[in-house]
Amino acid sequence: MCGICGQYNFDEKPVKEDLLRSMCAVMKHRGPDDEGTYVDGPFGMGMRRLSIIDLSTGHQPISNEDGTIWTVLNGEIYNYEELTEDLKKKGHVFITKSDTEVLVHLYEEYGKNFVRLLRGMFGFALWDKRKKELMLARDPLGIKQLYFLKERDAFLFGSEIKCVLRAMQGARNTDTEAFSHYLTFLYLPDNLTIYEGIEKIRPGCILTINQNGLKSEEYWNLNVLQGTDITLFEAQKRLMELMEESISLHLRSDVPLGVFLSGGVDSSIITAMASRITDKPLNTFTVGYGKEGDFYDERPYARLIAKQFKTNHHEYIITPDIEDAIYKLIYYFDEPFANSSAIPNYYISQAMRKSVKVALSGLGGDEVAGGYERYAGVKLLSYLSNTPKAFKNMAMAVVSLLPDSKNGNYIADRCKRFIKASIQTAPRAYYSLISGLSDEKKERVFSQQIKKNMKLNGSFLLFKRLIDGSNQSDPLRAAMYFDIVSYMTNDLLVLADRTSMANSLEVRVPFLDHKLVEFMFKLPNSLKIRGLQKKYLLKKAFKGILPDSILFRKKRGFSTPLSVWLRKDLRQFTHSIFTKERVEATNILDYKGVQSLLTEHLSRKVNNQGVLFALLTFVLWHERYIQQDATNAGAEGLQKP
Repeated sequence: MCGICGQYNFDEKPVKEDLLRSMCAVMKHRGPDDEGTYVDGPFGMGMRRLSIIDLSTGHQPISNEDGTIWTVLNGEIYNYEELTEDLKKKGHVFITKSDTEVLVHLYEEYGKNFVRLLRGMFGFALWDKRKKELMLARDPLGIKQLYFLKERDAFLFGSEIKCVLRAMQGARNTDTEAFSHYLTFLYLPDNLTIYEGIEKIRPGCILTINQNGLKSEEYWNLNVLQGTDITLFEAQKRLMELMEESISLHLRSDVPLGVFLSGGVDSSIITAMASRITDKPLNTFTVGYGKEGDFYDERPYARLIAKQFKTNHHEYIITPDIEDAIYKLIYYFDEPFANSSAIPNYYISQAMRKSVKVALSGLGGDEVAGGYERYAGVKLLSYLSNTPKAFKNMAMAVVSLLPDSKNGNYIADRCKRFIKASIQTAPRAYYSLISGLSDEKKERVFSQQIKKNMKLNGSFLLFKRLIDGSNQSDPLRAAMYFDIVSYMTNDLLVLADRTSMANSLEVRVPFLDHKLVEFMFKLPNSLKIRGLQKKYLLKKAFKGILPDSILFRKKRGFSTPLSVWLRKDLRQFTHSIFTKERVEATNILDYKGVQSLLTEHLSRKVNNQGVLFALLTFVLWHERYIQQDATNAGAEGLQKP
């Protein structure tokens, strides 16, 4: 795992190595073990390395035999041993035992199409010296991020936005359209970032850069896959084969590794299978909260799994005194973020790094296997399609009076979302289920100047484009496609990368091996959600391996009691951020609108926790990255005042 960056000058001016080192310096946390740069006239690239595979000779950048092809890699190529063996048979000579070197030889042998042979998580840059051409690629599921900016004279890229910010010329501006989408989805969707002009390379895509400009090509997408008929027995057998294969590949490491263990189904499956494959006890890690967050405390379940599989288990307690962590995370994310589970993930990564350098995570299990409550909700909505609208409106009037839970339970909020969705048709219904801030409420929080040029239905149009692009006629399959390519990629995977790499910890996600994802996506809905039982196939396959108390309990995961914190422990902190002066300094937000959302939440009329956290981190981000220059300070300079 590393951080990579680089520059390509269209005006053919030579790249300065000092600039590359400066770009590398702002992401030293991603790779504290090593640094490397390569310059070839108008092109240069750099990297910071966290040594995982081939500790002694895996220095980057790496070239082919004659030095005509150079590459830097962020991530892991899990099937590199098999690929290396095949390439050696074809006459290629390797000088290291690293997974990175396989890229240059594959390119020599197969050209750009070699990316289709890779199984892994990656964002890499490859320079063809003869063609004077740069190739950037991102893994199929977007596990690793890669950002870029095309200016008139130069092209900049990096594993984190701060690399690009360090090198770019001119002022930084907020992309207000992207910000509007952020308030809807509670993450930045598609290829957007919060900065005008800076984009993400889309998952499963290759970007080619030369003197003629940029060319983007898609090499992988789930939307080409349709459903397939298969028996339960066959599906169960194939699932176990693919899971064992994926976890075996993900266990390849030359350094100690552990498992994030929440006590949920997905992390318990990873623990169970990894324990069977390895010959040493696994290290497992979990977090808990105090009494105010007891609804989210899953330590008893994690202990049960740790005891069953005889792991070296570690527990950590998190308290709501997390202001300092929020300030630090603003620096590591480079953007505002709305998912408060970044806080426990940051803390547990910090704790795990003291014992291990690599961690396996159950992330992706819900999207791949059908684990979210909203999927059952989509099925229920189809059953209610013929219910009279008057009855639905009456139900809406009743549930709107329900106060939000005192202990962070989300039942009232889910009831309100479901009834609201029931009076709409697909795909508006699913859009309503997942929206953080409705289009109507969104208008409240924008300043008058911004509202003049804002398309309030723009977020739905973006959602509709992604749903239509799924090529899935079934609403449930389309919803699951959206969550894989949008929510998981742009929220959960960004969160996992930033919180772990902030602590120089590599996180691996076996559920997102693309061959496993393809298999699961093609399965009929009935094998993923049977009636209203979620993760039907996954639970069926692991019945007898995991206890029923794990398989059939309520899902929580690494969440936080944020709604409670905002009303109690973090109340004063929140008020200090949402002052008239700080809110209006963004030139985007309306103070009264923000306060109305806060008042609703504090009175327990509505659970606005996600939107409030999104706005809170936006104000802090704007102060650090727009009003100040955060890239000229280390993370230690971004602690709370």
